[in-house]
Amino acid sequence: MEEFLIKANRFLYRNPENVIIKSLAGGDMKVIEYNDGGYTYRNYFTEGRNIYGQVIISFKKFPIWVMQYHGGATSDRVDEITIRKIKLLSMKNQGVADESYPIRGPRENKYSGLFYSNTLFGSIQKFQGQETIQFNDETYYHLSLSGGMLV
Repeated sequence: MEEFLIKANRFLYRNPENVIIKSLAGGDMKVIEYNDGGYTYRNYFTEGRNIYGQVIISFKKFPIWVMQYHGGATSDRVDEITIRKIKLLSMKNQGVADESYPIRGPRENKYSGLFYSNTLFGSIQKFQGQETIQFNDETYYHLSLSGGMLV
């Protein structure tokens, strides 16, 4: 399952501008999906300054792993263009996930003056953590996440 998560993150988020995002029937949620070898990765999420989402990985249509996340912009001074850049940075970081950091990508990264930090406690079996993006030591984005294996 961990290898599939890394593969899905790399495929979907290495070039996030190319990801196909579908709207669900009610229009209130979006979904990104990836399938390979009997596994399915689905990321259901809302959009806006603040977001909520849930990633579910299933094997042969049986859910085996889940991650919930919520958060978003931490300052009213952050404009919509900057928020889009911040979300793109978060997705790009997932695109470089590896065996050391399979869930959200590397622990730290810098892009265009923005500092990305990914702090997780636990393991892929059961974890909680946070993702932050800062500029000049001011936090612009904060995301809380938790999850783990269902089986």
